[in-house]
Amino acid sequence: GNIHSADLTLYSAAVRSDDGGETWREIGERLRGAELDHIEFLDPQTGWISGGFQSPLPRDPFLLVTTDGGESWQQRPVFREDADDHFGSIQQFFFGSRDIGSVIVDRGRGAAGDRYEMYESQDLGESWSFQQSSTKPLRLRTVATGPTDWRVRADAASRAFHIEHRIGEHWKTAAAFAVKLGACKVRGGQ
Repeated sequence: GNIHSADLTLYSAAVRSDDGGETWREIGERLRGAELDHIEFLDPQTGWISGGFQSPLPRDPFLLVTTDGGESWQQRPVFREDADDHFGSIQQFFFGSRDIGSVIVDRGRGAAGDRYEMYESQDLGESWSFQQSSTKPLRLRTVATGPTDWRVRADAASRAFHIEHRIGEHWKTAAAFAVKLGACKVRGGQ
């Protein structure tokens, strides 16, 4: 989930349910100034969440990786620490196996050179190697297929994110999180 002010993302946090969506708890530390975008699981133990930092521009894209069913997550940056330019955000990612995956990074309109870049990992996202770039959007050759049983949907009427579970042809809300948090009040100068 992403916690926003009117102008920017303050924090993001991964949440987990062990009871089919009845209750939820935060996993790990909140990520200051980061936005989490897409989650994908290969199997019940191995999954990824795409993310990146958002201020002042999208930068330092990363994947959060779990190998224990979402109990813990490790942050894996797409760009090496010694890279000169860390601007961009993950547009798409896919892992066809536990270790081998690809990401498409959108470097933004003001990028020097090609805007879109593809990277590949052979080690669960621990390291990434450049594959190609283009001025036109790139697409991964392999993408996930088939319907999913869970989704996150922004609901304008309730101003909340709804986590929904598919039951037959219908979606049932398992949990909802407010898009706008209430104002914090400081008591007694604390």
